[in-house]
Amino acid sequence: MKDLNLNIPLSIFSVGAVLFLLAPSKLFITSISHEVFMSGLMIELIGITAGLVVFYRYKITEKYMKDI
Repeated sequence: MKDLNLNIPLSIFSVGAVLFLLAPSKLFITSISHEVFMSGLMIELIGITAGLVVFYRYKITEKYMKDI
């Protein structure tokens, strides 16, 4: 697991989490607050999906490198 690089998926997830957590605050107009909330959730899901893809790709590569 030394070579696994999850910096980009974690960065994407953290941006979504910040948007998600800032949405209920009074920084945004109430009509826009829901949109920010939903965008934060979608960005978090993209980060999770990217992380899973990177992890799966790492595991498959590791498996086939052992076979060689």
